Amino acid sequence: MSANMQIDDILQTMVIRSARLILRPMTVEDITPAYLAWLNDPVVTKGLEIRHQEQTYNTACAYIEAHLKNTANSRYWGIFEAQRMLHVGTVNLNDIHSLYKTADISFVIGHPETQGKGFATEAVHAVCNYAFSVMGLHRLTGGHYESNTGSMRVFQKNNFTLEGRRRQHIINVDGEREDSLIYGLLASEFQPQMTFCR
Repeated sequence: MSANMQIDDILQTMVIRSARLILRPMTVEDITPAYLAWLNDPVVTKGLEIRHQEQTYNTACAYIEAHLKNTANSRYWGIFEAQRMLHVGTVNLNDIHSLYKTADISFVIGHPETQGKGFATEAVHAVCNYAFSVMGLHRLTGGHYESNTGSMRVFQKNNFTLEGRRRQHIINVDGEREDSLIYGLLASEFQPQMTFCR
């Protein structure tokens, strides 16, 4: 089987449906003016590392294409509200380790109409289920700036455990040093929630 066929097979398995959302691999066709607007919105990106440089069609295209070509080490989903097929955010698995069966998870809800509706919690739950049941991973980790209480709630609602604190690890948008927090979730600790399942 060719490498391209293997990648295509993986991309087909990546379509995930939850109660309100459809998650599917991001493609360059998803780079719309609205998407680029979130990536450059200081309110959306104040807790993200992408805030350090302007995001353009070319940078977004390079990022998406890198994920599509390297599914062994990363997976990148667009999050779509199922009812309207409205693109509301993204969720990633990065640093996938095939031997240790581990990965890092990150996420953002960028569409201004859809923030605060629990979509990040639902999308992270769906990807955790995929990571453990389809990919056979053993452990997921994630993190956030200490001031990002929205991300904290997403991890807590998905049963992640706070495992560590990196003291004064980042410089926030106000130019001040801030801690970052690290969370972990084992496959044995994951509890599928029927309210999120379709």
